[in-house]
Amino acid sequence: MFPLSVFAYFQIFWAMHVLIYLHDSGRLVDFLGGSLTLPQFLTLVFPVFGAIPVALMAGNTLLWIIPWARQAQAEKKGPCFAQRHAELMKIARILVPLTLAVGTIGALFPLA
Repeated sequence: MFPLSVFAYFQIFWAMHVLIYLHDSGRLVDFLGGSLTLPQFLTLVFPVFGAIPVALMAGNTLLWIIPWARQAQAEKKGPCFAQRHAELMKIARILVPLTLAVGTIGALFPLA
């Protein structure tokens, strides 16, 4: 789930960039190649932080869907599904909007 979340963030930011700079639509290889620039960092590296709680919530939900995994988690001491999900949601409420804002700033930069 984690790679899919990071890929989804990048697709959103690349689509924003191409909407602003139409002539860059075929330059994805130029954007991904070379040394790491500030726009690349903001659109490629920073989304990792926002993808962590989203991927953990998705994985937590997938485990909850499987009956025997849910039963094993219920027997184990510690927080239940709802408590873990609520804690992840608190983290996601901070990191996801921050990731979207920073990634949007990175998408606004032109390619060199």
